[in-house]
Amino acid sequence: MTPGPYEQYELIAREEADRKYKKWTLPLMGFGAAICAVIGYFVAAGEIVGVAAGAAIGVFLGYVIQFGIRRTSAGNAAETRYRADWCAENGCTVIGVFEPPNGPFADSGHRQRSSDAIQGTINGLPTVLYNFSYWTRQSNSKGSSTETEHPYKILCITGATLPAASLSFSERGALNRFRVFDKLDSALTSQRGVELESIEFNQKFDLEVNDGADDVWVRRIFDPSTIDALVKGSEVIPDLRYYDQTFWLVGNGHYEARELDTMKAWQGTAVAGISILTRVSAT
Repeated sequence: MTPGPYEQYELIAREEADRKYKKWTLPLMGFGAAICAVIGYFVAAGEIVGVAAGAAIGVFLGYVIQFGIRRTSAGNAAETRYRADWCAENGCTVIGVFEPPNGPFADSGHRQRSSDAIQGTINGLPTVLYNFSYWTRQSNSKGSSTETEHPYKILCITGATLPAASLSFSERGALNRFRVFDKLDSALTSQRGVELESIEFNQKFDLEVNDGADDVWVRRIFDPSTIDALVKGSEVIPDLRYYDQTFWLVGNGHYEARELDTMKAWQGTAVAGISILTRVSAT
């Protein structure tokens, strides 16, 4: 069926969660009241006011816990159902985990995790959309450590190739995420920057290819009309990296199921950029 507004999925999931977990309300509130009443008894040295205050706090905590359980359950159910329906409508499959060994940030941090992966042909090209995080650990002078999560949403697009081992295109002025890929420097041949005959283009964009790439081929792609269109914004190539016969697009933060249509449009922008890069064959 065609997915409706995400809020409808949330409403249905909340109603189901309320029915499922309603029976937990009184037991949790009673258990919380009993435990906190005992604590209040000892804290208040046996005074009844301590018992009453503890019981009241326990009732409140019990309610908060069961409310949290209901909302978490409903949120997970809504995400799962909407993602499944969206995939059915768009010819995709939920695969959950996607961990390509050559993927962006594959060697970053001390641990990594992928999730929410969807696979299918979108806008004409085989694509995997997935969330990815890696964690870094920092230690302080007292010997304790803290972990920091670095979340991203990533597109892996195949089905179109370049006559070059690698290519990177990004707009200047913003963080070039590709520069922090741990694995690329060693996995790929050396990269070199390309400066074209347009000062405006060179000031606005970073273009890099592998050392062995054909300069004539590069300049046939970025001919004067294409350069002018990119500078003026009538044509767009998003921040793309190409290697191992795969195009990669990286965005900050994880995507949620409610954003799948936005992710499809984002992928469409990438496909349009890929069509520009692949329209000229090798010389």
